[in-house]
Amino acid sequence: MHKRILSLLFISLLGGGQVHAMTAPETVDLVQQQRVSEAELDALLAPIALYPDSVVTHILIASTYPLQVIDAQRWQQANSQLSDETLSALLEEKSWDPSIKALMPFPDILSRMSNDLNWLETLGDAVLTDEDWVLDRVQALRLQAWQQGNLETNDYQQVSYEDRVIVIEPRQPRVVYVPYYDPLITYGHWHHPIAPVIWPGYANVHLHHGFYWGSRVTIGAGFYFGHIFWPERHIVISHRTVHHYPSVSYRQRYNVREYHRWQHNGANRHARYSHRVAERNPAIVKEHKTVRYQQLPTAHAQRDNAVHQQRIEKKLNQQPHVMPHRREQEKRYTQGNKPERHGQATDRQREHAQLAQRDEAGSERSAQAAQVKPTVQPDRQHYKQEKHENKMNRETAMQRQPTQQRQSHSNNQARSHQRDMASHQDKQRTKQH
Repeated sequence: MHKRILSLLFISLLGGGQVHAMTAPETVDLVQQQRVSEAELDALLAPIALYPDSVVTHILIASTYPLQVIDAQRWQQANSQLSDETLSALLEEKSWDPSIKALMPFPDILSRMSNDLNWLETLGDAVLTDEDWVLDRVQALRLQAWQQGNLETNDYQQVSYEDRVIVIEPRQPRVVYVPYYDPLITYGHWHHPIAPVIWPGYANVHLHHGFYWGSRVTIGAGFYFGHIFWPERHIVISHRTVHHYPSVSYRQRYNVREYHRWQHNGANRHARYSHRVAERNPAIVKEHKTVRYQQLPTAHAQRDNAVHQQRIEKKLNQQPHVMPHRREQEKRYTQGNKPERHGQATDRQREHAQLAQRDEAGSERSAQAAQVKPTVQPDRQHYKQEKHENKMNRETAMQRQPTQQRQSHSNNQARSHQRDMASHQDKQRTKQH
């Protein structure tokens, strides 16, 4: 009996566990779905993980501005015949990100980034969403090449291993050599199902372990503005000019005030963010929309602003309109230039007639007077007399106006009285009949 009960309990437990295993929902994090897989990220980083730290920094930052990478590559290809000094002078006028300008001495790298747009966009999204994870996978690939014995110090680079962090630096501070290698050989056994990205390149020197080295690239001041702070796995930049890569420990070289953590600049993006970036880092997308609508007005708005500015400048250049003083206004209306009044033209005609009669008599004095133009200024006494007469006429009219009104009123009353009497007589006649 006891055995049967125990067997039933055991079967129920097994059945409950199977049901639980079948019905339990799979705990899949939605954030991990939007994240680039480890195999895909290793495949993207395989051709650049063994570059010097400064070059890797510029590539990772530049990948977040894909349109500027394409624009820079086309501009460099169109101006390839110019000298280095002319290119440097023209490059300073460009508004590209400093990482884009730092990659201009490396046309092969810039060309590969511009030609493979899928690689460029995917790597840029990974940097914007998981910067620390990207740098962690760079260290994982370097460690894999280190363990295979294919990463070591030579005449072109200096490799240091400290606290499980591998740092790659140029052997000479102002000279950089870019390596070319086959990831399937350098990293040993590639344990991911996705094949790594291979960047073929022209090499001048061949060393063992599958490394090829390109031509010598001389860099200028300011190339080392960006570094990687490996303990915390983030990119740092300096706003001051750094002429060479520091040779102290990587833990000490970044503990200075001039280095700050890199922040993505949405104003240099000029392109939409992918759905992955919008889901995992919505703050960048929101900032990009604000910057785009504020700093990039439409062509119609720019034309209207230019026309408005021209109108303002035209008004400012014009002579300001100043109201004349009261005394100047009184001077304008003196006795000589007052307008003609009623009756004044007759007097002037009379004066002209008298002068004409003198000319007809033939006297010398009248002939000389005829040569002189008659003045248009009236006599002052005549003007005062005319003014007095006009004033008296106005007062007489004011006095006569009430009399005329009373007379018209009395006439109206008489007419109304006659109409009333006529109507009354008509009524009386009708009553008699």
